[in-house]
Amino acid sequence: EGGGAGGAGGLGGSVAVGVWRGSLYGLLFLLSFYSQHSQGLSNTLTGVAFIPITVTPLVSNYFSGNGIARWGSRVVAISGFAISALGAGILFIASVTGGDYWLIGVALGLIGFGGGWAMPAVGHAALFKVPQRFSGITAGVFNACGQTGALIGVALLGSLASGNAQLDLGTGAAAVGALLVL
Repeated sequence: EGGGAGGAGGLGGSVAVGVWRGSLYGLLFLLSFYSQHSQGLSNTLTGVAFIPITVTPLVSNYFSGNGIARWGSRVVAISGFAISALGAGILFIASVTGGDYWLIGVALGLIGFGGGWAMPAVGHAALFKVPQRFSGITAGVFNACGQTGALIGVALLGSLASGNAQLDLGTGAAAVGALLVL
């Protein structure tokens, strides 16, 4: 399959990874506050709630390469982000219906699965057509965008949590879903 996301240098893929990591890390930051302060979960139960978002990417990431070979980077990336956006939508529903622990787990599982499916495709698309002599610089930009996105995501969604013990998970889930749809 041809082409990097966004053309020369794969800047589009770098921006996509920045938006993804911003959404993911911001959500994890907000969700840990929500779980402990609004839902009254212990540190241990909060950690257990995060298991789906850490395990499901292992599965989807394993199969992502086969998906890229079969359908191409674009289809795999878009479908992965759609799965994650579905998870964010379910997370929003969970917030409206009282934050059911198991529904949040399903939502986090979908978010993680979608990310594990999409990220190899985004990386492939961003680096595929880059001349070898620029591959190190391109990979550095790709990773720097991801780290910058994570920083911005934590700052933005963390600002929702500052000084507010009764967090609105729906606001965070809606923000994450909107970013993923972009």
